[in-house]
Amino acid sequence: MQVVPYGRYQQWAGGGCVFVLMKRGWDRPACVLFDFGRAWEQRWSTQGLFSTESMAASTFIETYEIDPSVCDGIVDFFERNRHQAQPGRLGENPRVDKTMKDSLDISISIKSYGLFETFFDCLIEHVKTYFQTYYYSTGADGLGALWFSQHANIQWYPKGGGYPAVHCERDRIEYCQRALVWMLYLTDTPGGGTAFPHQEVITPCEKGKLIVWPSDMTHMHHGVVSNTHEKMIFTGWIDFVNPPKE
Repeated sequence: MQVVPYGRYQQWAGGGCVFVLMKRGWDRPACVLFDFGRAWEQRWSTQGLFSTESMAASTFIETYEIDPSVCDGIVDFFERNRHQAQPGRLGENPRVDKTMKDSLDISISIKSYGLFETFFDCLIEHVKTYFQTYYYSTGADGLGALWFSQHANIQWYPKGGGYPAVHCERDRIEYCQRALVWMLYLTDTPGGGTAFPHQEVITPCEKGKLIVWPSDMTHMHHGVVSNTHEKMIFTGWIDFVNPPKE
């Protein structure tokens, strides 16, 4: 990881991903960046553009491990604050439709991310690994500045409830800043999970599994409903953000 002064990241070259680091609170950008340039250049030169290890064969859906005790802490937070939970909404004009999404949601502001600092510290490392895996996706000049979205959601689904509606995470102009989605399974839910029809992938709901994937329409997905167990997730986005100023 390389740290550079606020306004200097634009002069940084060599390929890689710029990831904003927060030093004075999760909602206040400080300085940048993860440097993937050397790895990117090395792989480009040794494998070539038409490598037999073709990225085209990949789903771009990655799974990582989070300590189950971290999940327990998030579940405890939800239970202590269940009275603040709201029925899950969906659509351009947000509405409750339990045939399409049956959940209780607690929205967490970025100013409160410090309550879950252990998780977000792990998430940063896993996102770094994600871009190292998909090194071509950063491009020769790197990506713009990235950071966590302004809110994340803890979601509880009852037995037989879920989010069966097919959707993606960047489906309208207000969400155009979303680059990646992350989702942490907080419970073991037999029969539950998330399905990606185009990729023909189902990720089972197993406590401590962190799933990361692109926000675009290439990754339409829907919840797989369990009729026998409740399901809980913690989910949010990695956004393109304005770079911090000097």
